[in-house]
Amino acid sequence: MCLTSGGQHDRGLHELQAALRANPNFALARALSGWVLSWTGRFDDAVVETQTALSLSPADTFLSLYEFCHGSALLAARRFKKALPCIRDAIVSFPGFPGHYALLISCCGHLGLWQEAEVLLAQRNLLAGPPLTVSLARTQLLGFEQGLVLVEGLIRAGVPES
Repeated sequence: MCLTSGGQHDRGLHELQAALRANPNFALARALSGWVLSWTGRFDDAVVETQTALSLSPADTFLSLYEFCHGSALLAARRFKKALPCIRDAIVSFPGFPGHYALLISCCGHLGLWQEAEVLLAQRNLLAGPPLTVSLARTQLLGFEQGLVLVEGLIRAGVPES
């Protein structure tokens, strides 16, 4: 994940694939592989990987991370109705993580759930760090293919530009 967070997606995927060759049932590696695949624009592959992680380990202590990764992949693949419950569940598990809110606000924007998006934006902006804006999201997601879909949803949700 450190490699891919730094923009070295191919190297990161190579390392995750090596882990999966060693243990194809490593649910955490499957979830993270799916997350990285969505960063590279391989959205359908990402959905398969993250769904596999959920199937392999439905009672795992990392379940909320798997749901977040799956919801993120579904959002990137423009499967907004399916993404919504996964991202909602991830927020319930980790209400203090700002990234979950950005995903859910975007998903709400795509689905026309304006009131929910407004409430979520207010909750998100109470967390530490700068307030969520479209320009902040663009900057943070530069070089990540799923960023285009996420930013589009934020705009639809009424998130301010700056």
